[in-house]
Amino acid sequence: MASLSKIRDDVESELSDQVASLQKEVARLTKTVRRQSSHAYGDASDSLSDLVDMLLSGTKDARRELYHRARQVEDTAKENPVTTAVIGLTLIGLLVALFSSRR
Repeated sequence: MASLSKIRDDVESELSDQVASLQKEVARLTKTVRRQSSHAYGDASDSLSDLVDMLLSGTKDARRELYHRARQVEDTAKENPVTTAVIGLTLIGLLVALFSSRR
């Protein structure tokens, strides 16, 4: 019987050692994953920031031109109210004709 007890104690000791070793390995892997995910998040954040900056700088001139043209249209409409009214009524008439012909 003493030999069974010794075998059981040896197996328990070996299992305890293996569990402790696995716990250390899991803790090490957890640290590695945290470090790598932190770096990946930082890299992705930097890349996204660069992309947004690039898009905004690329559209800056287009937006400026669009605002400039809109002001020109507004100024022209203010200078020629009769022509603006005629064009507006013509467009409304075309839209009415377009929608009524689809029925």
